[in-house]
Amino acid sequence: MWGFCLRKINVIIFSIFLIFIIFLSGCIQFGTDVDDKINQKNKLIFMSAKELNEDITRDLNWSDGFSLQYNSLDDGDQLVIKDFIDGIYFNEEFTYTKIRFEWNMDNDSNFFEIKIQGNINSSYNIGDEITISITIKEVKLIYNGFEFDMEIFKEQWVDEEFFKSDIDLGGDGFKPLPQSCISSV
Repeated sequence: MWGFCLRKINVIIFSIFLIFIIFLSGCIQFGTDVDDKINQKNKLIFMSAKELNEDITRDLNWSDGFSLQYNSLDDGDQLVIKDFIDGIYFNEEFTYTKIRFEWNMDNDSNFFEIKIQGNINSSYNIGDEITISITIKEVKLIYNGFEFDMEIFKEQWVDEEFFKSDIDLGGDGFKPLPQSCISSV
């Protein structure tokens, strides 16, 4: 009888030891599915202005809607635009600086522009290589029977009321990016 009990105790101890070894070896990992989904959802992506422009899909239906989506970016993704400044202009009336990136494709001149709050002309010049770090945000709303389905820069979004009032005044519905988004390379 004591032999049977010792065998049972040895099996229990061995089983506990085996589970402990398996746990420490990484064969059992708790929480990785959740972590992987978070990491897959919030990607860090680097693009030039040209690559970003080519990644945009716009669909304008004048009767009922506007869509602006990125092919390789999703809500919550971190985007870093890394490129050289081809034009920089301060708008005194609206107190923002417009940065322009240009490239030629098929003998056509193309460009992409971003507005930055304030006057940054003393810090950045044509030819400077910069990065602009932003987060993608999905916005869906209906205004005056027009459906907007957009992936935008989170740092430019204020709220739905600002968007509507700015559109009514002839703007694009967004504020310029904060200066904290831009830096020199």
